[in-house]
Amino acid sequence: MKFGKSIRLEANLPWNTKWTDYYLNYKKFKQMIHQLSMFEVDQEEKAKELLQENKTTIVRKISLAPFESETDNDLNEKKGVDDKRFSMVRNASEVKLKFEPTEDFRRRYFQEQFRREFIKIDVFCANNLASIMKRVINKSEHGDPEQIRKSLLYCTLLLIRLEQFILMNFSGLDKIVKKYDKILGKNVPQAVYRTLFSETSPRVNIQKHRHLNALAEIRALIADEMIKCGPSSTKEEDEVAQKEFDETVVEDDIPVVMALNVDALPPSSVTRMKIMLGTDALGFNITVPVIVAKGAFPGPILGITSALHGNELNGIPLIFRLIRELEVECLNGTIVAVPVLNCPGFLMHQRYFHDGQDLNRLFPGNPNGNCGQVYAYNILNSIVRKFNYHIDLHTASFGRINSLYVRADMNNRITHQMALLQEPQIIVHNTAPDGSLRSAAMNLNIPSITVEIGDPSRIHSRFVSSALLGVENILYSLHMVIRADRDQTSEVTAPTVCARSFWIFAKHGGLLTVRPEINSWVEKGQVIAQIRNVFGDVTATYRAPLDGIVVGKSVDPVCSTGDRLLHLGIVESSFPAVVNDGHT
Repeated sequence: MKFGKSIRLEANLPWNTKWTDYYLNYKKFKQMIHQLSMFEVDQEEKAKELLQENKTTIVRKISLAPFESETDNDLNEKKGVDDKRFSMVRNASEVKLKFEPTEDFRRRYFQEQFRREFIKIDVFCANNLASIMKRVINKSEHGDPEQIRKSLLYCTLLLIRLEQFILMNFSGLDKIVKKYDKILGKNVPQAVYRTLFSETSPRVNIQKHRHLNALAEIRALIADEMIKCGPSSTKEEDEVAQKEFDETVVEDDIPVVMALNVDALPPSSVTRMKIMLGTDALGFNITVPVIVAKGAFPGPILGITSALHGNELNGIPLIFRLIRELEVECLNGTIVAVPVLNCPGFLMHQRYFHDGQDLNRLFPGNPNGNCGQVYAYNILNSIVRKFNYHIDLHTASFGRINSLYVRADMNNRITHQMALLQEPQIIVHNTAPDGSLRSAAMNLNIPSITVEIGDPSRIHSRFVSSALLGVENILYSLHMVIRADRDQTSEVTAPTVCARSFWIFAKHGGLLTVRPEINSWVEKGQVIAQIRNVFGDVTATYRAPLDGIVVGKSVDPVCSTGDRLLHLGIVESSFPAVVNDGHT
């Protein structure tokens, strides 16, 4: 059986369902190598010529200096670019777009994808080995000998599976390196090839042997402890233990704490916890899941929150991928990620808190208020107050769709640069409405931006991937992580920077059709929506009041008077001191 099919079968075994996402995507890398080999030199030259002929005159280059490196006077001296796609931003000289394709772009993309896959597998193995070791030590210190022996048997069975996982996945990584060398190495200059795999390839074998050695040490420790527990188990007992193991969720207990305390956590570690924010009508704790990645070196605390509206889900897979691909041994500072802030709303598949209130209109909350206000108060004071920077992840509301866009105060130099680094389709200048989490964070002098990632109640994979790259850009700019190729030209399109935006509302009810697509331009007077009555007659036609870009729109055809039609972004020459798009 071919290796690719073997690893897919292994990943889909019933007892490996919780590990499926961590298996090597061997087929994807084979396809990438094949695509690289099929790309002819003359095709690459034609592509370069075409891009050279059509490249824009605007040049964009994101500054990677620390956010605090520039003063307000420095920013005020910079002049913007007067273009339909840009406002005259205060530090627009930092925003240059340069479309110069590099010869090794595809090889660098392959390298980055390979690095991510390797880190994912390596970190998964290290975390599981540490978890098993902790279980063995804890169970060996106390308890009934029979229970200890049973628990140690669980660990032995888990080690068998983990050993197979290590051998299968690291063999796959090694095969990818050899396949690349065989098919493409002869056509790649030696200097380029050295930069591609000179570091990663040896690490594959080093980490493989390191994990296997750690596994052997745990196995030896288990053997010693099993001897202390008395006679070994019978075949029947082993079968019973195997069945119980298959039916049991094997995971470390996740502690419940009252507030986030980063200083108390060990460096070079990823810690899971639940933070208590209240109690429900049964007297049970209402907790939110928190993942803290604390680096080996000191640095800022970046907080990433998601699902403050319970049905806005795209931030959750973004956080999963970010943590999964993170090397905490090389991290400067700490990342605090909250996959779901509004757990009651999440469980009810709804935007609002369980009492029907919009949490993003209740901040900073009130410790003596109603249940939603107390919950908002505890979010802010138990979690968000500990951040140095903050990214709040949202999506469109129910019945609407969004572009990938950022809301930020563009008059604040730090949030201005965070928005640009996010590299969305659109940036909307917004000084944060009262009651929002972003507003509360800004009032605590915590620079905060809101990233709107696609549509509600679904996972929008393309936007999630793009938003993740933006989060990584912010990490690089804060010097929390290092990327060697960051000086390479970024091949992205320029975001449209809007000085303000507003919603257009319906004055009539009926069946709604909104014509323009999101992230498209409309001209003043252009028809943007029509409403028909139940007999099919057009009863209202709506036109764009100004030239602008479509940030979001309604897709719910059932429309009542006062419902939202279209979110229009307006490009102007300066940013107002106070602006609110009425977003809810």
